[in-house]
Amino acid sequence: MNVRQNINADNTNIEKTHRVKVFKVKRRDYILNKLAKKIILSVISMSAVLGTSALAADLSGWAVSDYQQANEAGLVSYSVVSNNLKDNITREEFCELAVNLYEKLTGEDMIEPEVSPFEDTDSMAVAQAYCYGMVSGTGDNTFTPDRLVTREEMAKMLVSTLTASEVNFNLSDGYDDADVVNAFEDSDEVSSWAKSSVITMLNYSLMSGVDDENFSPLGSTTREQAISSINRSTHLRAMIIQSNFLKLHFRKTVQKLKKATLQCLGHL
Repeated sequence: MNVRQNINADNTNIEKTHRVKVFKVKRRDYILNKLAKKIILSVISMSAVLGTSALAADLSGWAVSDYQQANEAGLVSYSVVSNNLKDNITREEFCELAVNLYEKLTGEDMIEPEVSPFEDTDSMAVAQAYCYGMVSGTGDNTFTPDRLVTREEMAKMLVSTLTASEVNFNLSDGYDDADVVNAFEDSDEVSSWAKSSVITMLNYSLMSGVDDENFSPLGSTTREQAISSINRSTHLRAMIIQSNFLKLHFRKTVQKLKKATLQCLGHL
C-alpha cells in the first residue's frame, strides 16, 4: 500500500493518496453503522413503495415489470429512483445497484471500509464495490463518480459483480460465441476488453440491443436499463440450474432412445 501523508501543523490537514483493497473495520462502529443502515433502508424502502406510482411516469413500458420486481427485492436505491429513470446513470449510482445485487445474491452484508480509496468520492457503495473487485478506478486515486456509464461498461461491471458473488456462470471467451454480438450492425464498436462481458450478458439475456440492429456499446446506460439488468441478474442462478437440469434430462432421453434403437436392431 502506497501512502503519502502531508501534515500541516497549523491545520493538522492529512492528505492520503492510496489505494486500499482491504480495510479493518472496528466491530463496534460496524454494528452501529449496520443498524443505522437497516433503519434508513427501511424508511427508504417504504418511501420507494409509496412512490412507485409516481415514478411510473418516468418509466418506459418495457421496464415497468423489472422495476417493480427490483423495487420489491430491495435492489433499487433512493438516489437512483429519485431521479428520472429514463435519464442516464452515473458510475456512483450504478455502484449502489451493484452492492444491492451482491448482497441479494449472497445473502451477506458487505464489509464497510473505514476510508475511501478515492479522493473524489466518499461513497460507501463505491468503496465497497471497489474493494470487492466489482469496479475499478479511472486514474490515480480517482473514481470519477459522476461520469456516465456506457453500456459496455455496465456489461463489464455486471460480470465482475456476478463473479464476486460467486455465481457459477459461463463467461464467454469472446470468440466461439461471438455470433450473438456480431448480429448487431455496430458490433465492431465493442471494445476488446468488454467483448466477452457483452457476449455473456447477451447469452443470458441480462442485456439486449437498443433495437434490432444496434447494441450501442458506447452509448450511455439509462437508469431503467441498469435496474432491469440488475433485476434479471438475480434470476441467473435459477436460470442456470434449470438449464443444467434440462441439459441433463435431454442427455438421459437421448441415451434411452439410443438404447431402445439398439435393442430394436438386435444389437443388445
